[in-house]
Amino acid sequence: MKIRDREVRFDYAILDFVGDADTHSMKEIQDAIRRAAKKKSKIICNMSEVKHINSAGVNAFLLSAKSIIGTGGEVVFSAMLPNVERIFKLGRLDKYLKFFPRLIEAEEYFRSRGQVDLSEKDNILIIEKKNPFIKEHLKQILTKNIQVSPIETFSAKSTDEAMRFLKGKRFSLILLDSTFSMGEGKEFIEMVLGPDGQPDLPVLVVTTSDTMDNAQYFIRSGAHDIIQFPFAPVEVESRLRFMMTLAKHMKQT
Repeated sequence: MKIRDREVRFDYAILDFVGDADTHSMKEIQDAIRRAAKKKSKIICNMSEVKHINSAGVNAFLLSAKSIIGTGGEVVFSAMLPNVERIFKLGRLDKYLKFFPRLIEAEEYFRSRGQVDLSEKDNILIIEKKNPFIKEHLKQILTKNIQVSPIETFSAKSTDEAMRFLKGKRFSLILLDSTFSMGEGKEFIEMVLGPDGQPDLPVLVVTTSDTMDNAQYFIRSGAHDIIQFPFAPVEVESRLRFMMTLAKHMKQT
């Protein structure tokens, strides 16, 4: 794969990717994006000349994007061929990342918006039904480890109580206990992400091995990711930081 950095005179970088994005080009992709991120916090990956991509190539772009978004930057994609875009969307990455049909539209996106304010407080809603110990572990990680911005956590013991919170306050993230029934969890997720809810709000499902079937069903219903107990604090910190920063980007668009 060939990768060109256009070195434009704006506050964003444009990287042109040429060739196949696969196992052999993973390191090239990640290194190129990492180099660009040292100079610019906003990066456009122009994909117009990528003819083929597989899961390894998608993973290389996703890992790079998560790293940059986690530090307050942003990565967007432009001009994907239909077969390439289809592979990204199979992994539902269009929920996390922005795709633009043309390069000029991606440039206009960055030129038209200001910096994301990372000092704004993050409100996180934890909805737990049967596992209060999970809530306490999460609150410890959130208050001790996440350094993106000030955090306030709110707890609800039912989806009805959670909806009352959501009607009166903006949240950056929802953590949903997978012990809710499949029907109740699905209905809640659809209400939250529907037109009358907060469609840009990331919903993460908190699960144990005993309730993994419910968690996977909630993902198919629209939730964004799964966190499994017992928690690895570094992994949870990274994933929650990524989701909260992403939510701030989405609210400004």
